[in-house]
Amino acid sequence: MEKKVESFFSEKVSIFVLLLVSTLTIIFASKIYTYEAILSLQDASNYISLAENPINYFTVPHQDALRILPSIFIYLLKFSGLSTDNCFKFLTFILFIYLHLKTFFLLKTYGIKNYLALSTIAILFYSSHSVIYTVFNYYQLLDLLTYILIIYFFQLNKKHNLKILFFVSLISIFTKEYLLILVCATYLKYFINYKKMNIVLSLLFILLIFTIHYKLASSHNLDLKAGSNIIFMINSFFGSLDLFIKSIIDALIVEKNIFLFMPFSLLILSRSFIKILINNYAIVLFAIVPLGFSILLFQNVGNNFFRVFYHGYFIILLLSILFLNKIIINDEISKILFFISPTFFIIDFIFILQNINQDGFFYFFQETRYNYFSGYFIFNLIIIFIILKNFRNIFLKIQKVI
Repeated sequence: MEKKVESFFSEKVSIFVLLLVSTLTIIFASKIYTYEAILSLQDASNYISLAENPINYFTVPHQDALRILPSIFIYLLKFSGLSTDNCFKFLTFILFIYLHLKTFFLLKTYGIKNYLALSTIAILFYSSHSVIYTVFNYYQLLDLLTYILIIYFFQLNKKHNLKILFFVSLISIFTKEYLLILVCATYLKYFINYKKMNIVLSLLFILLIFTIHYKLASSHNLDLKAGSNIIFMINSFFGSLDLFIKSIIDALIVEKNIFLFMPFSLLILSRSFIKILINNYAIVLFAIVPLGFSILLFQNVGNNFFRVFYHGYFIILLLSILFLNKIIINDEISKILFFISPTFFIIDFIFILQNINQDGFFYFFQETRYNYFSGYFIFNLIIIFIILKNFRNIFLKIQKVI
């Protein structure tokens, strides 16, 4: 059976499936959710302001100014005659489809078979609302661009290419400021591996550009307050141990966000998987930042927890799936089970289409699906079964790292 499935899902068929699924997601998202203009004024007003006039870079709040690149793309796209709203919408939809294709070809470089790559993408993008949320809220274009950049950093950590690293790094520092950690960590890995001076010079140039960018952003804003500074928030937060503990409890237990880490978090008990995390330290170091920020500073992220944490967990999840695919490479039953596991998400999406409208999409992924035997639960059970079936190879043997 496995050979028949593998034979059917050629590269062309797989690409067609990705195009079809991503396009249907966009169509159905538009069907069940109408973006509210008033929400954009509350949640993305500064991104819109930058897209309308990039000169506002000097006056909008500092964090938003640092993330100017997506808005610059929109500003340039507006010369086509499209409205700002439609520019955000269409560019988000295009990049959403591109993310599927880029991830597929990345997985192929790891030797993942086409049909297993399709399941991996389904798990990465459809097991939670973190990625597909950008289709519903297209003004969060920078979140989508961040995932694409993370995929590029996976590629760059796998295969050395200093020219592409420099270009991707430039895009990163103007997209989300904390991507600088991923940039620096990747350059560090390059230098440790190759010890060439041009690597250091390239990094220094990136740091110089970021420093100038950091100083110029919001430089004409006279209303900046220390309380809006991330470092200030972190320092004030760690001044209270009670707040620290409360944040962890609220983030993981009260809000049930601990379920978002299942079922692949079980692999953290594997020595082989720990070696993979260490071997990929450049991207894992970055993953710790959004994960730590969302859990330890939960009071500051609130309902945006799922967006912030997934920028980090996305990396851990992808490494987990790459590891699991390596483990089950000679186990036909496990491969078939892994292949069909995300199909049970269809149950949940049918429920969404029939019952959910507007803000109900968020509450379904946050609460509703945990209150009945949803497709997500079935998926978890299948993956846990695969892990248990391959218990010896996962937990007792030391496997070659990715």
